Amino acid sequence: MTGPLLLLALLTLVGLGVALRPYEVARAKERLDALGSDRENDLGSVEPTSGNVFVFRAFGAGVAVVGLTFLLWLLLDGPAR
Repeated sequence: MTGPLLLLALLTLVGLGVALRPYEVARAKERLDALGSDRENDLGSVEPTSGNVFVFRAFGAGVAVVGLTFLLWLLLDGPAR
């Protein structure tokens, strides 16, 4: 029973991290995308679009809500036995 609890807690924490810091996550993704392209020598100028930041914020919030929901479900009631 410890494995699912740890996995759901990790899922919730990662989701919260992405939801609270979407710009940094989107910028890291853009830098990874820039590797191997013409912009590789100037990674400091790579910036995410506002749409990407919004997508990361929404996705992070969704992952955090799903993780927290199942974590609470598992802690309070759990699967029917």
